[in-house]
Amino acid sequence: MDHYACLVDLLGRKGHLKEAYGVVKKLPGKPSATLLESLLGACCVHGNVEIGEKISGMLFEMDPDNPGPYVILSNISCSSWSMVRRH
Repeated sequence: MDHYACLVDLLGRKGHLKEAYGVVKKLPGKPSATLLESLLGACCVHGNVEIGEKISGMLFEMDPDNPGPYVILSNISCSSWSMVRRH
């Protein structure tokens, strides 16, 4: 799982979020929270609300009491909304 986490992190850092999400969907086991948090952080950096919502949903199922994914998803949404308002 560590190797998959590294691959997802590298893809996310480069902005290849669809590819990273594809890796997550095809994992042979359940993704770790750390792997998903890494991809969620990349969604925040690159402003990808669609994948961010999917990853957040997975994290909500794992640990609904963890406020981190809620905050990051909120940040992604706010960032995306402010970009729309500027244009």
